[in-house]
Amino acid sequence: KGLIKMGSFTLLFGRLLMAIIWIGAGVQKLQDQEKFTKIARVGTNNFNTWISKDLEYGELPLKDLFIENMNHIILLIAVSQIVCGILLVAGNRLGAFCLACLLIPFTFMIHNPFFKKWDEKRRLLESHMFVMNTLIFAGLLMVVGWDSRKSDAAALRETEPKDTRKPSRARQGNRNQRHTK
Repeated sequence: KGLIKMGSFTLLFGRLLMAIIWIGAGVQKLQDQEKFTKIARVGTNNFNTWISKDLEYGELPLKDLFIENMNHIILLIAVSQIVCGILLVAGNRLGAFCLACLLIPFTFMIHNPFFKKWDEKRRLLESHMFVMNTLIFAGLLMVVGWDSRKSDAAALRETEPKDTRKPSRARQGNRNQRHTK
């Protein structure tokens, strides 16, 4: 019982630590929306250049629409980060899933170490941020896949057939008595 309580505490503490990252990021975006709008516009242009010229895939669809409305997008992202962070602490796996979905474009558009225009120092920084985001993404996926009400062992026990044991002699005797009457 003590280990189960400790497991529940560690899960809550882990979710709380992850939520602090997201709630803090959302609050920062609300406090300095102009700065993050500028960063997102530059990131969108860099990503567009990377996929269209470096990878030769063509232009990013709706790029101009995104850039024109980036301040609204940043506001939506900030509110989503705060709300989903709160849901994450509460143990709601939907919050973790939404945060994981938000992390994918952030990682590739803002912290992409593969942009050719980065100097070596910036490429190293973005490589670290890329790896860090990948680890956060993995943690969020673990929260999404984890059922906080039971351990994996308990979940496996529930999927096994109910009575796979051999009947005990006492139970066999009870069965025989029923059939002889």
